[in-house]
Amino acid sequence: MNAKNMSKTLPVLRDENAPLTAVDKVTALLLTMSKPSADVIIKKFDNQEIRLVGHSVSALPPVSDDVIEKIIDELYEALEESEGLVGSASGVQQLFSGVVSDDQISEIMAEVSGNASELVWGKLADVRDDRIAAFLAGEQPQVATVILSRLDSSKAASVMEKLSGEQRAELSRRLLTLRPITDAAMQLVAERLRQALFAEEETGSEENKHAKLAAILNKLERHQIDEILTSISEVDPLEAERVKDYVFTFDDIVGMDTEDRARLMDDVPAERVVMALRDADPALVDLILQTLSPRSRRIVEAELATDTRVAPQAISEARRWIAVLALSMAERSLIKLRPEGVAPGA
Repeated sequence: MNAKNMSKTLPVLRDENAPLTAVDKVTALLLTMSKPSADVIIKKFDNQEIRLVGHSVSALPPVSDDVIEKIIDELYEALEESEGLVGSASGVQQLFSGVVSDDQISEIMAEVSGNASELVWGKLADVRDDRIAAFLAGEQPQVATVILSRLDSSKAASVMEKLSGEQRAELSRRLLTLRPITDAAMQLVAERLRQALFAEEETGSEENKHAKLAAILNKLERHQIDEILTSISEVDPLEAERVKDYVFTFDDIVGMDTEDRARLMDDVPAERVVMALRDADPALVDLILQTLSPRSRRIVEAELATDTRVAPQAISEARRWIAVLALSMAERSLIKLRPEGVAPGA
């Protein structure tokens, strides 16, 4: 059972007579341990696993000592069934199934079987064109040419469009004279790609420095954010693009899908809507008004029609409050900040 399936099986209110799930058993064992021992194990969990255990703790029915003993016996029996340990690739699947995500298992299996570089090339097809272009712009032409040659023609054309004219010409000339490279060299290029474009996915969001910086920027005014991102882009365009992935301000609501925008505004009190829309761009005002219920819209329009003096700081605070709410809802997968395939700021 993988993490996704386990999350679906966790009930909100548990029947005391219902059998314990795999996650419940893990939770029960953790609760019986001393805190230092439990901490050692919990530190190995990723965010999804911690969330699953958290849900289980909140809904776990009373577990008797007899049940705890049975869980421990199950663990011992599972260990004793193996008459000898022999390492194998298939053992990876057996060991991690139901503990880590299917994607993580695939990556581990690829490394074990020596196909890790091929996995990187496959994942590259899902990376935004502007991120690939920013990466290629900072690489040696030889490396950039090899990477471009591994993309399908449509993807490669989209990436080329985002490069400068000089870079496009340079890479085009090199593509005409590109010779086959050794497997070892191709693996080096793939490893460079993995570190540059996919390392954050492997280290987890808690260690994501770009998200941390964006969390700070999201509390600033839009012009201040743009100044900082421009400054970063001048030094490292790829880093700037990564930070943009996590930046979201009130003005960015205009780029949301209609349904997501409506879900967001449903959770915003009318008084904050009124305050945030003061002196806002008319197009954004109209978009937000369209998401409100007829009654709420009449109230907001009536308030906006009044000639009231409002401190600019109060307007900024209301807008930041809504932006923070949007980020929070997006983290919980309740909404998407932008449609699929649309780059930040597009």
